Amino acid sequence: MSKILIIGTGPVAIQLAQLCRLTTEKEIDMVGRASTSLKSKKLYQAYQNDNYFEVTTQNDAHKHMEGRFQISHLYKDIEGVNGHYDTIIMACTADAYHSTLSQLSTTTLEKVKRILLVSPTFGSQMIVEQYVTNFNKDLEVISFSTYLGDTRLYDTEQPNHVVTTGLKTKLYVGSNREHSATINYLTSVFKQFHINLVDMPTALHAETRNSSLYVHPPLFMNDFSLKI
Repeated sequence: MSKILIIGTGPVAIQLAQLCRLTTEKEIDMVGRASTSLKSKKLYQAYQNDNYFEVTTQNDAHKHMEGRFQISHLYKDIEGVNGHYDTIIMACTADAYHSTLSQLSTTTLEKVKRILLVSPTFGSQMIVEQYVTNFNKDLEVISFSTYLGDTRLYDTEQPNHVVTTGLKTKLYVGSNREHSATINYLTSVFKQFHINLVDMPTALHAETRNSSLYVHPPLFMNDFSLKI
């Protein structure tokens, strides 16, 4: 992965940026929505003032995930993204995938090779693929079952400083392509953090391993069901 765009500026995005920095020398950019989100605006201002992100961990076993670092560029809003990226990491909520991608320029979508869905819900890969393939027929979409751990703000007054309090030992992952070279690469990367990636037959198979589906089933969270 040569040039990476992380969509999202919350704690998850910051921890993922640190993991990317630890495992690649490639350019890493991030983008938030500072014009419409107060949290994103505060993060953007904090990074402009301090010029760094910081990740700490609660457990000594996860110290290798810590660090203070900079990224190549932090975009204030999605409309400002103007580069070419071979990898996009969706570190925002699943319900924002389509609306966020629709704000990216056509030239950016035409060049991207793969999109990684960090916390998808049931069917997210199909929604993303259906939209982006209007501009890019060769896109690979990869879904994880869920985020790799638990990351939160260290201090609400320092939104550029986050703490990871827990880490999963196993995640499920799937692609819309057979024999994905990207998943092979990600498997070796995650091993460095003692996380076992289980390669599923499809992205949908990985998405069904998200435990929140069984706590809050999305297929039944509709107007009709909620009125009963």
